[in-house]
Amino acid sequence: MIAELYDTYYDELKQYASARCINPDDAEDLLQETFLKAMTHIELLKILSHSQRRAWLYRVLKNIHIDLIRRRKFEIPTDDLIEMPVNADPSNVMDTERLLSKIPVRFRNVMEMKYILGMTSNEISRILSMEPSSVRFRIYTAQHRLRSKTASTAKKDVSTNKISNNQ
Repeated sequence: MIAELYDTYYDELKQYASARCINPDDAEDLLQETFLKAMTHIELLKILSHSQRRAWLYRVLKNIHIDLIRRRKFEIPTDDLIEMPVNADPSNVMDTERLLSKIPVRFRNVMEMKYILGMTSNEISRILSMEPSSVRFRIYTAQHRLRSKTASTAKKDVSTNKISNNQ
């Protein structure tokens, strides 16, 4: 059944997805998620007519695309994120660990999974048994707290330098 749907609708769904997405990889991801969802709803699709199946696939693809857009609204550009290079300098690793130790464990764990282990929000959500939106919120909150901590540390360093220079 899924193979039949794939053979029948893949090309026109790909064209539809490509028209909705700038990035061809995103369009391909939409298609993949659409057919995965079809696999989980196979019983429903069996009872639908040909035109209803087609409409169902289009609607699912559209909804997945809307979800993608909503998720991206809450994502922060990678320039603002803490990233751990593969060949990291040990002193940088220590700095990152020291920085992450300043935030609560529930935020630290999510940040480590996301930026050190390279996991997606969906993967983290499955491991922690929580909604992907909750994972993204924790990442956002952790980033905000880290920025606040580093800003306050920088202010203390500047004021300490001013005091020691005045003496």
